[in-house]
Amino acid sequence: MAVLSLRIDDDLKKSLEIESQKKGVSLSECAKKLLKNGLLDMHVLETEKNLEDSKIQIENLTQISNEAIQGIEDKIKKMGAEAENFNYTSQIKKLNIAMIGLSVFICVCSMPVMIFTLKYIV
Repeated sequence: MAVLSLRIDDDLKKSLEIESQKKGVSLSECAKKLLKNGLLDMHVLETEKNLEDSKIQIENLTQISNEAIQGIEDKIKKMGAEAENFNYTSQIKKLNIAMIGLSVFICVCSMPVMIFTLKYIV
């Protein structure tokens, strides 16, 4: 086990002594627990921030995909109105390929979020 020496002011030492007496542990044990809890709290806060950032990114991707899907649906409706006069089969195939590409893009962009969630949350 490693040894760590710290210089702290007298008030902080007194507070640490009081806390260690309340808990019935040594000064060293109390300091170790407080440091460990502080590091754990920092890790939890960082994880929460990363999750919030991921949530924002997913919301942005959802908005982009919804706008793209709406645009495709609008084009399909327009093509349906013009279908009586034109052969639109090739255009529908192109739009279908575009929707598949959009779905793949969303899946690829969501993978890092899913991996992060599986690694750190579950």
